[in-house]
Amino acid sequence: MLLVLTVGCALTAGVIRCEYRKYLIPEQTYYIYSPGYPHNFTSAVQCRWIVTSPPGFVARVNCSQIVLDDSPSCSTDRLLISNQGDPLLMMANPYCGRRSVTEVSIGRRMAISLISTRNTPGGRVLCEATPEKENIFHRSSLAELGFQPWIQS
Repeated sequence: MLLVLTVGCALTAGVIRCEYRKYLIPEQTYYIYSPGYPHNFTSAVQCRWIVTSPPGFVARVNCSQIVLDDSPSCSTDRLLISNQGDPLLMMANPYCGRRSVTEVSIGRRMAISLISTRNTPGGRVLCEATPEKENIFHRSSLAELGFQPWIQS
């Protein structure tokens, strides 16, 4: 049984809020984009996307267009990506400014959030999410981060 659930956007107290959940299907692309895309959003935004790949797959998210305010520590407008799939985005990577980025999930799920403040200069985001076959020989691991517990110093 295939379940695809998508919930839309709402405007509450001057903030655009959206929540989307998508089950990714092999060889299909799911687009993630800011409200009003291809135009810039011009008000506060709080949107979240949760994408889940089928068993044996990981999620790849390629954001080809990130056009956001470039503030110190991405404190105003930011795109948050959790490659661990954490819906609370506690350990998510923050992105802002003008750039592109690609992230691959550690498990089957990835969480993405676009957050902007009320006094935002506006911006836009375009990403593509696709499932790709999990490569068990190239998983993110502590060894790739430089920690090698089998080597004693």
